[in-house]
Amino acid sequence: MKLSLKSALATIAAIGLLTAGFSVPAQAAGESIDVVITDDTLTGTTISGFDPGVTLRVALIAELGRLVWENNGSGASLVSYDGSQSQSLWLEGTQDQLNAALGEISILKPCSGSYKIYAQVSADTLLENPLNGHLYKTVYNSLYFNDAFNEANQTPLQQGGTDTFGYLATISNPIENTIVSNLLTPYTWFGATDRDVDGDWTWISGPEAGQVFYRGMANQGGEPVDGKYSNWNGGEPNGGTSENYPEMLGGGKWNDINDSARYYTIEWGGMPGDNLTGASVKSDYADISITSVVTGLGTEENPYRVNNAEALAATSGCGGEGVKFLQTADITLPADWAGNGTMNGYYEGNGWTITYSPNTVITHDNFGVWANAGNDFDSEIHNVTVVGDLDAHGYNRVGLLLGESNALIYDTAVSGSINVSDE
Repeated sequence: MKLSLKSALATIAAIGLLTAGFSVPAQAAGESIDVVITDDTLTGTTISGFDPGVTLRVALIAELGRLVWENNGSGASLVSYDGSQSQSLWLEGTQDQLNAALGEISILKPCSGSYKIYAQVSADTLLENPLNGHLYKTVYNSLYFNDAFNEANQTPLQQGGTDTFGYLATISNPIENTIVSNLLTPYTWFGATDRDVDGDWTWISGPEAGQVFYRGMANQGGEPVDGKYSNWNGGEPNGGTSENYPEMLGGGKWNDINDSARYYTIEWGGMPGDNLTGASVKSDYADISITSVVTGLGTEENPYRVNNAEALAATSGCGGEGVKFLQTADITLPADWAGNGTMNGYYEGNGWTITYSPNTVITHDNFGVWANAGNDFDSEIHNVTVVGDLDAHGYNRVGLLLGESNALIYDTAVSGSINVSDE
């Protein structure tokens, strides 16, 4: 089944980092990307019109859920940071290689909701924010914070340009955070500090300059100001007067540290006189609407309720930091159980059982009720029994509960067998 699409062709980008800015080569008319969703995959999504010999980069961002790339010989390579199963992916290759890779990407949907999957393609390493058209690039030159701040302010978008200068990136929503942390790189400076008033975390660059977005330390009741976005790591910020600058950690979390040499991310856009029309990023997006297969809100008071195999499969898309699941019935898995999902959050089995159907077929490594757990967030599985007999000929990391795990597991029983012989 194909979903209806709403397309947008943006003409915003820039090409090629040079010493004094970015040069922008002309691009041919007719270059495009067309997003198609087919049976929870990107099969049918195509890039066209580019020189077949040119190396391109395609970026994909899902507002909700996750994208999974199973590289089956496309020839493309992954250049984003968080791996091949993430809310965002950045791939590099020729037009043909990227088209093959797009057909290898599946979608792990959230439990419910309406959202977009954004796609963009260009011939360079500069990224566009699909929400506001701003542009971003990480500079792989380690500088102290003030030096990075000054260099960003003096970098024009185009080589030799006299307008549209950059600034240290500001981050005001989750999509902007995933651009800076995953599609570019973590362990970078961005444009905030609390050096003027300890505990008052303030944007000092871009259109948001002067805005206080977070006040206090985590262990002393610190909280966002007026609902403004922040994404501090657990227990952060905590440095007092000794740690006045924010770095981006892996996984998109923020940490306050003292001044030291770091890479830095430049953003362009939103300032008076900015002109971002000198280059072209081709973009499109798909709208997705999901009818919920689970009830609840995923909270301690109202957890997601899991009462059948369809709801159990949906936990992969619903999971996240602090998300709560509650099993409410015994569940029998179908013989074609995919076994490739991820459990992130807190799963309470409540004494119920999950049973495999006879003749369950395993078709890949990392197989179980979930393929893995706790890879992205602290996760726990409690008080559930798993029963079944599996044949795992030729496959690795196959388990009745999990293929592999970084989760904590409590009061859980597993009964059955896994046949790994070649007979």
